[in-house]
Amino acid sequence: QIEDMAIAEPPRNTRYPDLAHLAENEGANWVWRNVAYNCSDFLTRDRGIQDLMDNTVTMQDPGFVDAAKGDFTLKPDSPLAQGGAFRPIPFSEIGLYGEGR
Repeated sequence: QIEDMAIAEPPRNTRYPDLAHLAENEGANWVWRNVAYNCSDFLTRDRGIQDLMDNTVTMQDPGFVDAAKGDFTLKPDSPLAQGGAFRPIPFSEIGLYGEGR
C-alpha cells in the first residue's frame, strides 16, 4: 500500500518527484504515451485533473502481434513502433533475473 512506501525519501523522491505530492493531488490522473485500442471512454473516465500527453486513441488495431491471444507487442512494421512519443513496454526485461528465473 502507498502508506507503507517511503515516497518522500530516496530513491523514490529523486526518481519520481511527483510521488511526494501524491496525497495532495488525489484527483489528478497522468496519462502519458499510451495506446488506447477499442476503448472509447479512455480519456473521459475520471472527472479530476487530466494531464494528457502524446496518447494514441484508435478503434483500429495499431499493429499488435496477436491481440486475440493477449500479445499486445507491436509488430516492427506498426506505425507506432516507427518512433514518435510512444515507447513500447520492454516485456522481455520485466521479471526475475539471474537465479530466480
